[in-house]
Amino acid sequence: MQIGKTPKLLSLIYVADLVQSMMEICGPCTSQKKIYFVTDGKSYSWEEIAKSAAEKMNTSIKILKVNESVLVPIAIIFEILAMFSSKPALFDRQRMIDIKQSCWTASPENFFRDFDFKPKFELAAGLACTLDWYLQKKWL
Repeated sequence: MQIGKTPKLLSLIYVADLVQSMMEICGPCTSQKKIYFVTDGKSYSWEEIAKSAAEKMNTSIKILKVNESVLVPIAIIFEILAMFSSKPALFDRQRMIDIKQSCWTASPENFFRDFDFKPKFELAAGLACTLDWYLQKKWL
């Protein structure tokens, strides 16, 4: 499902690469105190992610485009229903703010340069490992 008229972009990193990056940070560091972003270095649309997952699962997908304004009343309904439950709403107006963002991306260039780091997993490989794990745990 694509929410809004334009594709949303996001940065990703496979967990093994994230752990390796954390190990790099734990070692000796000659750089100044900085904030680093760690990703695989690319930005992906949800459509790319869905297509990669569908390919791994040997299935096809159809992209459904939904106008953002349609989801606002749905979010309010979920919030009202949550008032009568002990569980929080799975979908609410705060999530709508998140969904409306055009991208959730970051540049890992400083981390790559300062720590000479290169992720080993690209989207397809990391997603394949993740989906295999989900299947093994019977979550899919």
